[in-house]
Amino acid sequence: MENHSSSLEDRLRINQKPTNAIIDPDSDDEESYEYCGICQSMSPRYRCPRCNVQYCSLKCYKDEKHAECTENFYKALVLDEVNSNRPLPSDNNQAFLQRLRALEQDDDGFLGEDDDEEDDDDAETDLERRFAGLDVENADVQALWSRLSPEEQQNFMQLVSSDDSKLPEIVGKYDPWWETPMQLVNEVDAPTHPAHVPPLPKELPDFKRMSQHSPSLPLLLNLLHSVMVYTHMQRHTLGGLHDSDLLQDNIEYFGKLSGDILCSNTRQFVFHNLKDVAVHFASCAETLDRGGSHPYTMGMQLIKEAMSIFEQPMYLKAAMADLFAFTVTASKAPVRNKSMRNSRIRRMHKVNFYLAAAQEISDPWKYEYNGLKQEIRDDAAVSMQYLADELSSMGKLQEAAKYYRQNMP
Repeated sequence: MENHSSSLEDRLRINQKPTNAIIDPDSDDEESYEYCGICQSMSPRYRCPRCNVQYCSLKCYKDEKHAECTENFYKALVLDEVNSNRPLPSDNNQAFLQRLRALEQDDDGFLGEDDDEEDDDDAETDLERRFAGLDVENADVQALWSRLSPEEQQNFMQLVSSDDSKLPEIVGKYDPWWETPMQLVNEVDAPTHPAHVPPLPKELPDFKRMSQHSPSLPLLLNLLHSVMVYTHMQRHTLGGLHDSDLLQDNIEYFGKLSGDILCSNTRQFVFHNLKDVAVHFASCAETLDRGGSHPYTMGMQLIKEAMSIFEQPMYLKAAMADLFAFTVTASKAPVRNKSMRNSRIRRMHKVNFYLAAAQEISDPWKYEYNGLKQEIRDDAAVSMQYLADELSSMGKLQEAAKYYRQNMP
């Protein structure tokens, strides 16, 4: 007899066990099958984290044969949205630190208004005492948060969630250039290159001169990894990627984010799908930033942002050109030894290669790449669905619901 006392989330976690999004066709795993468990015609690439059925595409995932898992997933999202009004955690650890430091200096927004100067002095002394001995610049978010009083925590959450929040005035608001839609029809005498888009070099690298092979899916996945590095660093620095005062910090951060891809001596590509790309990058960034959102949540945002650039040929080239310009500057910056110099030069050449690939696939007359680009789009949809489903399986329904609010029609 079914136990009705178990929670919905407990029932959703039945048969849950960690799996990889990509199914290795050469695996000796006895549970690996030759054909998709839904359509029985294609090789499987993904595995449902609930029922463990292996499937080949988003279409099969949403098929009626798999309805029990998908319907439970959507139902869980709705129930969680109805029953929970908890604020979502910040997706950006650096932004949290900046907000906290700014709020320390803003008594009106943080400690509340008080006309009594003596009380203000006492409050400042108390705050300084609680943060004494803590390296605010490098501290973990939880360490900072635990030093705030319940009232201060409440004031902070109200400030960050308020529609008329003063945070942009305090910290500074960054509007990424790639979020500005491209004009479909150019006005007469309008410049061919929009002013808000980073400039392209006078001569773009020729991919055919750099490789004997045409761009492939693994190559485009590595290209999109570099796009994620670029967008993350721009947000991380509030658009200060090329700021001379931040140069050394940016170079070090860039190296840690991209070293295993851009500095690898091997010709083998390490990614099989966008889910692997996003989770790999998000896990690395989450470790460097010492906290923040779950890698799967960040992974969904990374895929969404990278695909918005990928769908605009000029934006794709501009992002890689801007990242290349940064690597050129980094290659000329002072270094401690020759090995470090060589690593920076290697990154510069790798980014230039990806810029050439971006130029190659962006040519509207090269129809042979249409199928490859559609494969990227399909994989993005499957990967984002997979990550959201994994989050719900782990009980992180609020984060999965956030994905659906942002990305579903």
